[in-house]
Amino acid sequence: MTVLNAFAKLTLALLCLGCLIVLNLSAATFVVNSTADSHDINPGDSVAADHLIPDSAFTTFRAAVEEASALPGPDTILIPGHVSPISLLLGSVIVSDNATHVLGETTYPVLDGVNNSLNDATMILAADSCVVQGVTVRRSRGDGILITGACNLVGGGNEVERVVLIGNGLDNQYAAGVAISGSSAHGNVVAGCFVGVHGNGTVVYANRNGVRIDDDAHDNLIGGSSESTRNIISGNAGYGVLISNRPSANRIEGNYIGIDASNATGPGNRLGGILIAEGSSNNVVGGDDPGDGNTISLNDYSGITLSGPLVSDNTITNNLIGMDPDGRLPLGNHGCGIRLELGAHDNMIGGSLESGNVISANEADGVHITGAGTDGNTLAGNLIGLDYQGYVTFSNGDAAHAGARIDDGASSNLIGGANESSRNTISGHIGYGIHISGAGTSDNIVSGNYIGTNGLGLSSSPNSAGVVLSNGAQLNTIGGSSAGERNIISGNRSDVFPNGCGVLIRDPGTDYNHVCGNYIGPDINGARALRNGSAGVVISSGPQYNVIGGITEDERNVISGNGSGDMTAFTARGVHIVGVNTKYNRIIGNYIGLTAAGSGTLANSGHGVGLFAGASCNYIGGTSPEEGNGISGNDWNGVFVHGSTTKHNLIRYNSIFENDSLGIALADSAQNDIRPPVIAEAHANLVSGVSGAANGTVDIYLAASDPSGEGEGELHVGAGLSDMSGQFAVPLTGVVAGDSVTATITDGDGNTSQFALNMIVDPVSTVGDSPEGLPTEFSLSQNYPNPFNPETVIAYSLPRASQVEMTVYNSLGQTVRTLLNEFQRAGDHTVIWLGDDNAGQQAASGIYFYILKTDRHSQGRKMLLVR
Repeated sequence: MTVLNAFAKLTLALLCLGCLIVLNLSAATFVVNSTADSHDINPGDSVAADHLIPDSAFTTFRAAVEEASALPGPDTILIPGHVSPISLLLGSVIVSDNATHVLGETTYPVLDGVNNSLNDATMILAADSCVVQGVTVRRSRGDGILITGACNLVGGGNEVERVVLIGNGLDNQYAAGVAISGSSAHGNVVAGCFVGVHGNGTVVYANRNGVRIDDDAHDNLIGGSSESTRNIISGNAGYGVLISNRPSANRIEGNYIGIDASNATGPGNRLGGILIAEGSSNNVVGGDDPGDGNTISLNDYSGITLSGPLVSDNTITNNLIGMDPDGRLPLGNHGCGIRLELGAHDNMIGGSLESGNVISANEADGVHITGAGTDGNTLAGNLIGLDYQGYVTFSNGDAAHAGARIDDGASSNLIGGANESSRNTISGHIGYGIHISGAGTSDNIVSGNYIGTNGLGLSSSPNSAGVVLSNGAQLNTIGGSSAGERNIISGNRSDVFPNGCGVLIRDPGTDYNHVCGNYIGPDINGARALRNGSAGVVISSGPQYNVIGGITEDERNVISGNGSGDMTAFTARGVHIVGVNTKYNRIIGNYIGLTAAGSGTLANSGHGVGLFAGASCNYIGGTSPEEGNGISGNDWNGVFVHGSTTKHNLIRYNSIFENDSLGIALADSAQNDIRPPVIAEAHANLVSGVSGAANGTVDIYLAASDPSGEGEGELHVGAGLSDMSGQFAVPLTGVVAGDSVTATITDGDGNTSQFALNMIVDPVSTVGDSPEGLPTEFSLSQNYPNPFNPETVIAYSLPRASQVEMTVYNSLGQTVRTLLNEFQRAGDHTVIWLGDDNAGQQAASGIYFYILKTDRHSQGRKMLLVR
């Protein structure tokens, strides 16, 4: 960029701020020729005469400023390069006349304030439209240059105009190289300066702070959108930029804050890059265009901190925070990328995909929102943990940190949004992608983000876990009820379970959170696996009343394609629920193992849903069809429940089919060891049988094909109650002859059983003579005598040769006696039961059921043994 173009952009910036500084229109010019410090003997006489030697041949800097300030109109003070250093000892030099210009030569003559009084600024611009260029201001007792007027310019658009500010603030921790202070201070510009470094922009000489804006100063600009107006604000002992005590509408634009002129390294600023505090509002760090963004890297603490209850409505946009100026290489800050704390509220971090920040490679969290009252902040459109293109990963922090963290009571913050342009991509972290933690941390929303994928949502860029809610966080929402609010939470992996999952909800008190409408495991298209390594969702160690999914299609999570490494019986890869007091959580309306379209499978590499180690009183599905999950295609059981303390879990209204093992499997006395029902008769309008639960709820399902004959219930077709003896008769809808049905029983304590053995619905009776005189239909007759003692005869007919199995069950659904298991010819047959069990012991009096099964048919009846 040419100097003319740079100056044109600077002039435009000043016009936008409501000011125009007029250059080179001075009425008088004073050339400083003395390095002494003395007053003008007679201000207003047009002669800048040394106070001690009243002769214009001895013009001190102070005398020139005093004479210029006494004269009307714009004046110029020139400081030749050989007049240096000018050592000040009589206090601050105050420019009180508008449009005064202080110009040094390219050697940057030095104004040295070390001999001034305590806390004195070297120069105070109390007037308007003044210009300071081409000088070095060093070793001020207080601020290097203090601006209290309006529309002043420090620096400029080319190297000749640069102001170097080094070593200032010797007596005051709040002092700065340049300070803009007071409600009258507006429209000022600091551009093209070295603040904290000198020489070629790499030699450090720290100011106490780099730039300070405070006390209601407003509408000022630090930097600019062109390379030539960039300030290098680095190496300072405090903050690079300090904005505090109610300043508003100021812009920090296009600067290097922490790095030096080499672009590849830098000294940082010791307390952090930028602090916005104490009532600061409506300030902008960065801007709408890429050239407006600052590079804020290598600072000793956080890149940017927003701190305090009245810090609101500030915008942080288009910056590179923790990266080099090209956004390609890591230059992390030694704390967080951005930290919001102590009640900072309603601030915007990013804004859209076009104006988001790159926040990567920082040594703590990418973004940390913390503390009660730190509410209503929005994080949108950012790349967090990735390079500027969204492909190469640069983790923020180690395993103890996160891409974005909300904790310690921060509430009602938004990560993402309901439209595509609000999407954050939060990926590539050694720790969690997003971590929401702590009692009182509530009502935060995470929606519309890519978490664990690259910037296109098509390949994995793993976090150790995607989204984690812990330590009492409540009432937070992950996802939403519209497609735009869907998070893609996929590709997250860790070797340590339960990390490596898409969503982890853990710890007592982490209650009432809602995870809905997300793709957890698939890519953006919902049809290809970007596996979360351990599981899609893990609920662990005591959370209660959390909801995964919802009753509408838009609230459905697709939890599919998860799990890597070897399958184990004690790890569910879709949804894993574990731990004593992990209770009252609801898994409803989800696809678990299916594609987003629901028309194909995308297997979780293990159980679809698993409950373990005392997890109790949870719902898998619910009490209405809308709450049922689709659980299909998983590489082990659809639902697996393990352990004698894992009980009272309700599993109803789900569509469970084509899983590699059982639809529902109970192990090690889970669910109070409830037994599945025994279907005695199945007709198109009614299924009857017996269960081991009195007054329980019997659900009848169309059975998916299963080689084992132990059902998977694909479609719920009826529900009813068992009576006091466990017997049931459930009316059906949508069933025809030849369908297979199965059943579950849920007892009064909420324990749901495995599926019953499949039974084929009886065909309509049509009896006719076959040419061979053989039976034309499968049939099972009532035993005779009935009641009986000691034996009874059971007759049956086979229309075709078949493998035949006949089994007697007691009223608890337990096997008593296998009467047949052999291949038989077509025809009429009988079998006798002697009232004994498989061990040869006599069975007790009671109701028994006998079920005849072939490869195509199944039918049962009941009988009564009386001893």
